[in-house]
Amino acid sequence: MKSRWLFGVLISIFLFPIAFAANINESSTLLIMDDSLTINTLFDLYTEEPIKNLTLILPEQSKNLDVQIDNQERKCLLQATFARCGELEKGNHMINYSYFSKYPIAKLGENTVIKYVDELPYTANSQKVELQLPVGYVIPRETGKDERFYINPKPEGVHSDGQRIILTWRQKGQMLSISVLTKKLTTLSTGWIAFFILLAIVLAAIVAFFVLRTDHKKIQKKSEQKIKPKQKPKEEVIPGLMEAEQKVVDILKEKGEIWQKQLLQETGFSKAKLSRTIRNLEQREVVTRTIYGNANKISLKNRQ
Repeated sequence: MKSRWLFGVLISIFLFPIAFAANINESSTLLIMDDSLTINTLFDLYTEEPIKNLTLILPEQSKNLDVQIDNQERKCLLQATFARCGELEKGNHMINYSYFSKYPIAKLGENTVIKYVDELPYTANSQKVELQLPVGYVIPRETGKDERFYINPKPEGVHSDGQRIILTWRQKGQMLSISVLTKKLTTLSTGWIAFFILLAIVLAAIVAFFVLRTDHKKIQKKSEQKIKPKQKPKEEVIPGLMEAEQKVVDILKEKGEIWQKQLLQETGFSKAKLSRTIRNLEQREVVTRTIYGNANKISLKNRQ
């Protein structure tokens, strides 16, 4: 009797996988966190026998289920946490389905907890789950706390695309449960905004200071020029002047002080002639030449 029972058990062990031989080579589930969790699962299924009713396992409160089998849309019947998708012929099949659910997301004070169970209809040689946190969310840390309090199990990888944190888990199996504690950096974001506003105000104040300072100097210089009385040389005849020299002296008597370029226009002389004339008058101490950078200002010299 005992030997018969043992024989029956052995027959069941060997025949069971033959009768229900179906497995998944590789599965990949992408979780995108927002107000709800958007879930997309893709796996390639191989079955040695036809499947009477393919059943997909979903979280509670799942909505907007979209299923494609071998790139063909498939209508499935939702029953609680199960989606009955009908028959499959034996062979290889590509299963792709997406939906969203608020159930895996819960608030815990200032933090948000994501608890998700990735459950496949058959065992997978490679079962991968990837979670994308929203922009501005981080994994908080507290000294002395076990790392598993924040992320459980330990992910295969944690990286960033430049905007958001991405966590990845991988195993061989049929069910993968993950738990992640995350937090939105509202305080840090507000601090950065305040910092940039303050920086902009400081820069604007510096620019305004230099602009006003420059304008003040220009106004002050113009006022000094208006207030400064023109030097009126004594009306006297300077003996021994040549015609060109006398013309320069007459213009300076009228203008008081003039730029050399203006004097060039007033006299109609060539540059060489005017330079020679001014040099002769300087030597005779009739005029003075004041240099301002690349320009000269000519004026009559006071004669005692």
